[in-house]
Amino acid sequence: FISGGWDDTIQFWDQRESHSVRRIFGPHVCGDALDVEPSRNLILAGSWRRHQSLQIFDWSSGNLMKDTPPDFVASMVYSAQWMGREKLVCGGSEANIAKVLDRSSLQAMGQVSNCPGGVYCLHCIPLTKSDTYRFAMVFG
Repeated sequence: FISGGWDDTIQFWDQRESHSVRRIFGPHVCGDALDVEPSRNLILAGSWRRHQSLQIFDWSSGNLMKDTPPDFVASMVYSAQWMGREKLVCGGSEANIAKVLDRSSLQAMGQVSNCPGGVYCLHCIPLTKSDTYRFAMVFG
């Protein structure tokens, strides 16, 4: 399993060991902003910072596969989650928004903006096999 935190690392754990077995340096995780896509072995990491706030890493190598595009509206990410095979969703503070992004380009497909406070937690639930989701968000 993996964990992340304010020490700017993603730690890889093996329950047979008393310490982490490897790490990725970089992401500043401050919430529910790590998610693993098991079919492709990808890690989605949201960071509470203005730049490089959303990144995708390869599980096996730890290499950065995708980084936040330059035109990404600055949002300090608290929550990030894969949303099926083609999308992901993230939310945060500073811009106080939640966004649905295209997985391959990290470009916004839609967003909820002007929230009265930061988006601290979100979850998407698949409703049918037709790529329809229900969202739950916590902001304040």
